[in-house]
Amino acid sequence: FIITAEGSVSAGTRRIEALTGRKALDYIEISLDTLDSVCAQLQIAPDVLPEKVSQLLTAETSAQKARADSDLHLARSQFDTALAAATDILGIPYLAARVEVNDANLLRKMTDWYQQEYPSGVVIIGSQIHSRASVVARVSMDLVKRGLHAGILIANISKLVGGRGGGKPTLAQGGGKEASRLDDALAAAEEMVERALAEQG
Repeated sequence: FIITAEGSVSAGTRRIEALTGRKALDYIEISLDTLDSVCAQLQIAPDVLPEKVSQLLTAETSAQKARADSDLHLARSQFDTALAAATDILGIPYLAARVEVNDANLLRKMTDWYQQEYPSGVVIIGSQIHSRASVVARVSMDLVKRGLHAGILIANISKLVGGRGGGKPTLAQGGGKEASRLDDALAAAEEMVERALAEQG
């Protein structure tokens, strides 16, 4: 007889799952085989396996953090380069740029950095991520009141890359499968912003 699982069913009630007889012996044999296989791959004795697993998990966590820090550093470098080419539309700070990152969260981070530089302005950042175009737009609140809407901008840009998107008036995200059209879509965004501002006078 061997207990294989235990858990909560409902308030005040728990369930125990177990095997008996031949099934219990088979379970033990399979578990021991698995233990032997893992220890052989790691070249360790079974009694140090828990410590080894803990070491490996710690190392993986550290490696993930190092990769994230490196990605953030590279993203900041690319953003600074792109920011140098920022322009304006009808007197409003504007930036539409393509960068090379592998995480859409970094695109959103870049729009945060832009807003820190230009509390009033429009920024659209795009990248090809896993063979798809990904785009994020941020519009300051004062420009939302003048008729700009990040969600509408992203929806229109996303159509140009064969996809869809949307979001809040101040922050939106989208993209599409036609990553080869990303540069053209970003270039078209300037006219979209200019037209939206002109319509509001």
